[in-house]
Amino acid sequence: MPVGTNSSERFLFCVGLISALALLLYIAWPLLQGKLYVHDDLGNYHIPARAFYAKCLANGFSYDWWPNIYCGYYLQGDGQVGMYHPFHRFLYSHLGLSGGFAIELFIGFPVMLVGMYVFLRRLAFARDASIFGALVFTFSGFNLLHFCHIQAIEIVAELPWLLIAVDVSLRGANRFGVAIANLAVAVLVVSDFLLGYPQYVWLSALIAGLYALYLIGQWQSTWRVVPLVLFAACGVVAGSVQLLPTYDALKASARLSGGAYDPFTYSLNPLNVFQFVAPYLFGGRVITGETVWRHTTEYGIYDGAIVFVMFLMVATGAVRLGGRRRLSLGLVALAVISLVLAFGRSGGLYTAVTHVPLVGRFRAPARYVLLVQFAFAIGAAVFLEAVREKSRAAGRLTRRAKAILVLVPIAALATLVLSGRVLPGGAASWAALSSQVRGGLLAALSGPLLAIAAVLIVFAALRGSKLALAVAIVFTAADLGVYGLTTMDRKPQTLATFAQTVNLPEVAPGERIEAIPTRNDIATLKGLHQVTGYVGLPPAKALDYARPNALRLACAAYMSVPARSAEGGAPGALIIPVAKPMPRARLVTAAVVATDPRAEVERIDIESTALVSEPLELGGGAAGTATIDLDVPGHIEVVTQAPSRQLLVLSESFHRGWRATVDGDVAKVIPVCGDFIGVVVGDKRRNVVLDFKPESLSKGILFTKIGLTAMVLLFLVTMLAARKAKSLSQ
Repeated sequence: MPVGTNSSERFLFCVGLISALALLLYIAWPLLQGKLYVHDDLGNYHIPARAFYAKCLANGFSYDWWPNIYCGYYLQGDGQVGMYHPFHRFLYSHLGLSGGFAIELFIGFPVMLVGMYVFLRRLAFARDASIFGALVFTFSGFNLLHFCHIQAIEIVAELPWLLIAVDVSLRGANRFGVAIANLAVAVLVVSDFLLGYPQYVWLSALIAGLYALYLIGQWQSTWRVVPLVLFAACGVVAGSVQLLPTYDALKASARLSGGAYDPFTYSLNPLNVFQFVAPYLFGGRVITGETVWRHTTEYGIYDGAIVFVMFLMVATGAVRLGGRRRLSLGLVALAVISLVLAFGRSGGLYTAVTHVPLVGRFRAPARYVLLVQFAFAIGAAVFLEAVREKSRAAGRLTRRAKAILVLVPIAALATLVLSGRVLPGGAASWAALSSQVRGGLLAALSGPLLAIAAVLIVFAALRGSKLALAVAIVFTAADLGVYGLTTMDRKPQTLATFAQTVNLPEVAPGERIEAIPTRNDIATLKGLHQVTGYVGLPPAKALDYARPNALRLACAAYMSVPARSAEGGAPGALIIPVAKPMPRARLVTAAVVATDPRAEVERIDIESTALVSEPLELGGGAAGTATIDLDVPGHIEVVTQAPSRQLLVLSESFHRGWRATVDGDVAKVIPVCGDFIGVVVGDKRRNVVLDFKPESLSKGILFTKIGLTAMVLLFLVTMLAARKAKSLSQ
């Protein structure tokens, strides 16, 4: 039946919309029941960090410093909570942790779906092609597998809206509309930066920049780039409240110390291209190519069997592209180059990226797969529109189309047969092969079965079947849903239940715990304080917290040692007490200048002596007392009583952002043993007040205000110019 009618377009649009809504409902259903997804980073980091954020908002505390991990950590520097983003502040101020987190977790997907649909409509795609492309992008393997990276999805959700604003800015006919679009670009840039994941801001900016170049070449809109760039620059400056703290945290992080940083970490093993025709073949669905465990979520590139066939059709010109030829060539180039970049060192091209200022500091080349799947989504829309338009007079298939329809299932079968000889740890026998794949032999066979089903559906669509296009949409939604949604934790929990998964001993106020289970931050949900933690930018530490004196200085009441079960099962941890942990606040009477605190701390009496970086004149004698009067995030008050000039040592992580006063007079905060806070106090009774006020944050706030002011002024100027131009034209 021919499908080139308006009724067919409406029908296919409804099929696509219903399919997308079904996937959204699937994601939202546990959230509607009051449960939360806790898989991977969601439970290990995002829920605990946002619990701290929500608690601070409820109690009026500062939330820049998180005292529960790493003996205190610059949380705003890590950025992944987006604490200065107005939307996040609204959510967690008014809805608390459970409600705020549920909405933050879900909202990105409908925003992305609607945005991508509107963007494709701006590109003059029909409604059915637009909803199909939007569905493919929103529920692509990349987005669903990165579900645990909540702030990344939020930034990607804003990408289509950024492209819409760029489109209106560069080829809008109404000057007032252009001015509003430029303002929208600035606002979206600010929003992206405040969400706290600079790498995804870069990926979004890269796509937006490439799209701007595409429009300039097509519409000769060069002059319009100037205000667009100015507004974007204002947005960058206005994002300083997050940018400067993140740069501060990066400089102090373990990533940049001791040669530990590797920009090629999370490179995509080229063998993962087999996922296109065999998505369930490998254990964990991906090949990490790493000698140690890595996030499997970083390596998923599958975007649906039908979408892959469709993109091949568009890439090879197997279907008539008409006015979409230039766009299609650009999509093919974007997909190929981005895939090579994702290969990291194996592709060769990413080496050049590592030399780009700032951008070269990002790791995880595999994240360039986002650009690949962006190209695939638009390619799917191109294919659907091209097939529907030509199917009024459907004829014979081109040779290229026939070749693709034959070669794709052959490639899937060949991958299955050869996997035992090609893939790491594989075996030639079917029995051994079935044991290495995720779901046994059926999972291995799913690749060829999906490929055969895909080519049959595409073949029927090329022959003019309306039903085939509808089936293609539903099949793709189901295919993406099964692949991506099943990687989420399908056992969501209530917040109370999740917090009870922590089974650690209770500690006295001011004491901490250092144990293998606390390599994540879940213990903080029960109010525990940890010596280490789990963040994006782990701080560099001077001491070795596997050693006794370092743990004592950190007030660790418990530590862990590796242990195996009596039956020789999986490794675990034996939690044992730490002997004589130091008080959280104390006075010492001797200070020794040290160049290597890690080694020297094990050779001193830490109860009476402190390691410092510069000579101190202390009075000696008996140590006085130190009593903590107030201890809230980012603010500590201590009362000291000493017979002589002594050094107050506080087991809170040292950071240049700490400010101290002694009896109201400014005092210097010095590092003790490389990692902790020290303040020299005089004899008698002294009131010491410590506040965390990092310069990077204060400067960031100042520049944010400047950027927002410049943004508003620039918008007013452009609106006045538009009004003047309108009056002159009349």
